[in-house]
Amino acid sequence: MGIISNTGITPGYILRKVLERAQTSAFFRVMVFSDEIGFSKPHRLMFETALKELDAHPSEAIHIGDGLRTDIAGAKAIGMKAIWIKNEETTTSGLYMPDYEVSTLPQVITILSLQASLD
Repeated sequence: MGIISNTGITPGYILRKVLERAQTSAFFRVMVFSDEIGFSKPHRLMFETALKELDAHPSEAIHIGDGLRTDIAGAKAIGMKAIWIKNEETTTSGLYMPDYEVSTLPQVITILSLQASLD
């Protein structure tokens, strides 16, 4: 499991420290931050870097994100499946179509279980 994140004011090295303090960094084998890569999502290098470090092919991965233009478009452009975490303030425009839409994170587990049974 990995993180692909656009960084703004907070650089990747600080985000790593935050995740370590929250005792969640051990759950992620890979962390790709835009300030370290030199590009932001939806640039393909963000996704390709994570996949390379995970030794995974796009067809073997599912990207989970809340940004249609950044997360969903970027993942779909390189052949990954995408789960969009939507909220009541966002709607799909038709330009960026996720494979799945969820409104809560526990719904992701159901989708991942379904995908595992199909593989």
